[in-house]
Amino acid sequence: LSVDRIGCSFPFKIGSDIYREAFYHTIRQLYHARNGIALTEPYTTFTRPRTCHPDDGKIRFLYTRSKWTDWHSENGDKNTVLGLVDTTVHLTTWGWYQDAGDWDGYYSHTAVPRYLMSIYEFYPEKFSDGELNIPESGNGIPDILDEARWLIDYFDRTRGPSGGIAGARIHPDFEDIADGVPSWEDTRHWIISAEDAVTTYTFAGMCAQLAYCYKMAGKTSLAGTFISKAENAFDWAEENRQTGEDLHNARLYASAWLYKYLGVPVFQDIFKQEYQNPSSEEYAAENFRWAVYAFATCSQSNIDNNQKTNCINQVKAIADADIVDPATKRSFRVGFNWTYPLLVGQATTPMVFPAIVAYKITSDSKYRDAIQTTVDYFMGGNPLNMLWMTGYGDHHPEQVMHLDTWFSNRNEFIPGIIPYGPTYIGRDWMPNNGPWAAEFALCRVYPSKELWPGHEMYFDNRYCPPTNEFTIHQNTAPAAAVFGFLCNETMQGWKPNEAPIVIFTGPDKSALQTGATVTLTVQVSDNDGYVRRVEYFNNQHKIGQSDIPPFSFTWKNLPAGPYKLEAVAYDNEGASTRTVFGHASTVVTSVRNRAELKVFPNPARNTVHFEFETEKVSDVTCSIYSAEGKLLKTWKIHHLTQGLHQLSFNLSDLALVPGQYLCAVDTAISGAGRKLTWLIIQ
Repeated sequence: LSVDRIGCSFPFKIGSDIYREAFYHTIRQLYHARNGIALTEPYTTFTRPRTCHPDDGKIRFLYTRSKWTDWHSENGDKNTVLGLVDTTVHLTTWGWYQDAGDWDGYYSHTAVPRYLMSIYEFYPEKFSDGELNIPESGNGIPDILDEARWLIDYFDRTRGPSGGIAGARIHPDFEDIADGVPSWEDTRHWIISAEDAVTTYTFAGMCAQLAYCYKMAGKTSLAGTFISKAENAFDWAEENRQTGEDLHNARLYASAWLYKYLGVPVFQDIFKQEYQNPSSEEYAAENFRWAVYAFATCSQSNIDNNQKTNCINQVKAIADADIVDPATKRSFRVGFNWTYPLLVGQATTPMVFPAIVAYKITSDSKYRDAIQTTVDYFMGGNPLNMLWMTGYGDHHPEQVMHLDTWFSNRNEFIPGIIPYGPTYIGRDWMPNNGPWAAEFALCRVYPSKELWPGHEMYFDNRYCPPTNEFTIHQNTAPAAAVFGFLCNETMQGWKPNEAPIVIFTGPDKSALQTGATVTLTVQVSDNDGYVRRVEYFNNQHKIGQSDIPPFSFTWKNLPAGPYKLEAVAYDNEGASTRTVFGHASTVVTSVRNRAELKVFPNPARNTVHFEFETEKVSDVTCSIYSAEGKLLKTWKIHHLTQGLHQLSFNLSDLALVPGQYLCAVDTAISGAGRKLTWLIIQ
């Protein structure tokens, strides 16, 4: 979009399901945040060893009878917590989530399954099995529910001595860890917080909601299993309440979902009782909202309609005050509460879920419009022109705090990370004596920080938690739910964007001499879009870029060596691929690549041989593209059997001049992505 004397926008798509890519990246970030498993191909190219699993013999667990609800700090008082360690309880566990800068679990992470289950409950037609390429894909259950179950299963296996849910807080923070030690090499003692009623009520509510979603998905056996878990957990919490405990909102949430699933009047009675008596604890506020959402959307025939009306009105009031009113009155039409301080994602994350609930109940377009304009803001329509998500869009965060990425020595970050972003003056929680503080950059800007607009106070500083870290419950899950809401009905065969391909073609190594001028050249291609630019680096310092095909760059007056040249190609969706000068290029453009593709030309017979493996019987398409991405030839094979195949194709009608060609194999197998490799003819 170009406006005379104003400027030109970045290129953008117009389509029927343009938010699917954003949903895909954000929710898959949750898979990358799973603790207790290895991250492996074919599910990701961001591989990582198994972390924090008891069978690996690295970490050790200490079960304390101190409840996290009694703690007045994140980790609890060290002397109290350790003084109540019960050495007779030999509890081991695994499978929680981890955030950006640590790998411990929090009660606040229970928001993750609740966001995912709720958006599925409201719009099941938007989600399907096999769309996220996670280990559970292909099991007949929508992938979003598989991800929602991950944390619920962790709580299910983390039970105290009497059967209550423990481990709402699990951490090793009473012991130091050396700098540079990754999650998969942690050997500290891990504290498991005691079984408690708040967590057990919460588990009951989540199990009942998961059962409800399974019933919607036609999985009645699983629904029966999880509603039984919900009832048993509720009974334990009822029997283990203690005088003085603030359990109102947790009990409210559990009773709402048990009533919504079972329709048993006693749960409605408990809900009505606790609704009049909300908790005062800060952590409990979310339970109240999730309970109200559940009751406001309940359709049991014996429901108290006055109570339901009260809940509906409360949902609308929250959505109007927090989202619609601010979005209507702000020039950028972005919806979040006027009084919220600028920190932990207010400038990066679409925190508009109440408007989704209100829209589901009322179908009032004002809620949908506020959601869309808010998302527009965070997807690039902001003062920084920033699409607030790693690995996506022309201008996105390049350096975020994510220790697993750092310790894996990668030059790129997992797509889908939404950092905290701009943090306003006085909201920094780090000491201002180093780059870990937001103030570290703000004290060094011109003009002075007091003159800067709040939403421009962002710097790509990977070491700064207030601006560049993230959490899965504050940023990732809320955004995934909102992007999921904006998706259309799921489409069979949808595939995520594939990264471009780039390899160096010049200069000759001998040309790299001090003071010389050389032209760096590359071959690029992009299977499902086009290459936007290529950036060039020497020893990790950017030396230039090219935005125009063929994307060459002339480097003048070379400094003294040694040289380590790299080229990074970015496509029109923001995905990138890096290649190193002088190294053999290994092409992996899809996280779904299950098997290697090998191609062997036979000039004497004017044929080409494709060698690859298929996981099951499938139709197969083999293709050859020019280095510029133009399709030159396609061969289709029907009902190819499972196993290793060597197929030969005649090239008599295809004049292949010396150069580089891209060969591809596509199957109809769900979750098996495109197989790619280069063919070089000299």
